[in-house]
Amino acid sequence: MKNKKVLIIISIVLVIILCILSYCIFLNKKDTETDINNNVSTSEPTEWEKHCLSKMDDIQANYEFIRPGLELIETSREEATEICDAENVINDKNVDGLIYRKTQLCRLGDEVLFIAEVYNYTYEDVDAKVNEVVFLDKDKNELASIIVHMNPIKSAESGIALKFTKDIDFSLDKIADYEVREKLN
Repeated sequence: MKNKKVLIIISIVLVIILCILSYCIFLNKKDTETDINNNVSTSEPTEWEKHCLSKMDDIQANYEFIRPGLELIETSREEATEICDAENVINDKNVDGLIYRKTQLCRLGDEVLFIAEVYNYTYEDVDAKVNEVVFLDKDKNELASIIVHMNPIKSAESGIALKFTKDIDFSLDKIADYEVREKLN
């Protein structure tokens, strides 16, 4: 009984010490950030700052590349006569480190638009790819497949996978999920 009380007291003391240490580290980090912000100068940028600025230029250029596709997502939802909102279809898909997100599937007139933002979660730049998107029903049966073209995407940046097709001649409500497969030549 006495040993349990000693262990409980020691555990409480250790938790208090860890909390105090964490708080001190947090305060020290905050002071360091303040010092860094106070020491920012308006002198000539360092090589590292130049590198970071050039990376920002790349990111901005990439955004300019995908912006029309992102605008198309918004426009298509407004003009679509039929939109596939099946919960599984719009979930993110991770395909070899490429995450398909913000996926939209909608009918515009007699064509179906598949569009997804593709985020490169890998540590390497990815070349342009041709992928096959296979649409599945609720029983995982294949309903249709389309070929989707994806632009080159730098590491930790986004691109667009896009396809207009007339190959889907059934209601989009039948689609419950999709798979992305790399199309081999």
